[in-house]
Amino acid sequence: MEAKEFADIMNTITFNVSENDLQVYGRDYIRDLESSYRIRKRNQGPPKEPTDPLLSLISGYDTSRLEIGAITFNKVIRQDGHYYYFGRCEADDLVIEKSTGHVLLKMYAKDHILNSCASNSSKFLDALFIAASYLAQFPIGADVSKEEDVCVVSAQCAVVAGGETHINFYKMLLGCYE
Repeated sequence: MEAKEFADIMNTITFNVSENDLQVYGRDYIRDLESSYRIRKRNQGPPKEPTDPLLSLISGYDTSRLEIGAITFNKVIRQDGHYYYFGRCEADDLVIEKSTGHVLLKMYAKDHILNSCASNSSKFLDALFIAASYLAQFPIGADVSKEEDVCVVSAQCAVVAGGETHINFYKMLLGCYE
């Protein structure tokens, strides 16, 4: 999936909001939650866009409010000799390995890889859309880890991301504890 396609399709996701959710959380909280899935094009001139879908997403769109489970995105891309740093999963860094294009979860402030997330950026965006769509269907505050199909959806995300080597990341993201 390319950056524009991801932004467009994320903007179509709707949340399962009940009347009880409105009473408990309030409209402002619900509006903030819904806006966390909305991606807007940045107002800027025509800079040279990176060819990598994730790097294009971060540089061409405002992803500063985008939050999918424990995943957030940086306002700007950082880099060192080995990685592009584009986001976080809880306290750890989401990176693209420059030499392979693999998307990885790297321990914060350490050179230790915790999980492999996808074989490339395009597949990562595909898997993230599946995860985001799945999470959005539940009432606010629901414990998704108790859902029967959470492990099935984790496996679907892993397959789309490039295979079984990515399963642990999606189990962690969605809460599959089998």
